[in-house]
Amino acid sequence: PMVWAWKNQRAATLGSLAAHIAVIFPFEVPWFAAYRAPVSFVGNPTVEELARAGYFSAMDRVHPGATKGFHLAIVPGSRRQEVEHCLPRMLEAYALLRKRFPHLRATVSRVAALPQSLYRDALRDESVALVGGPLPDLFARADLALVTSGTATLEAALLGVPHVIAYHTSAATYAIARRLIRIRHIGLPNIIAGGEIVPECIQSGADGANLAHTLERFIESPR
Repeated sequence: PMVWAWKNQRAATLGSLAAHIAVIFPFEVPWFAAYRAPVSFVGNPTVEELARAGYFSAMDRVHPGATKGFHLAIVPGSRRQEVEHCLPRMLEAYALLRKRFPHLRATVSRVAALPQSLYRDALRDESVALVGGPLPDLFARADLALVTSGTATLEAALLGVPHVIAYHTSAATYAIARRLIRIRHIGLPNIIAGGEIVPECIQSGADGANLAHTLERFIESPR
């Protein structure tokens, strides 16, 4: 459990009842170090899966430049509510960017278990492709990504894809989360790094205009 994010009193429960605690992030070790149960960092399954599949062997990226073909991966999340809230804003950002960078193309990641109707707006633009399949395959072809907060942000970071983390939900859900969550950042790369190394656009900051402005800096910069 992510005791470092919310309900951190669970750390005491686990620390007193467990025979051994195996964690998948190095920074989780200190959260349990004060309790009786020994704790070990055992590695991260995402890292192991990407390494086993050979994705790390092709991490060098060449910036294509704003006047050439530039591929944006759009990852609106794996839950219906995430797609409903985030995808329209992501597509708006892409449309705004296309006005300045007409050679930009996008691919939207689709979750097969979700209704096709959720992705209908993406199909209205002929410059946007809609694909399923393993997310690392999409990242391997991308020059830049717009990713809903979750494990996908860690995959993008591990594969060296410049990206922006976005998240938007209902006002009520966001208000509750603000009261419960005790960390400054929501993106796994930033949580692991202990600071913002990937831009985060959350709630009111996740509108199309701000997402486009944040992504624009990556397109314009060769590094």
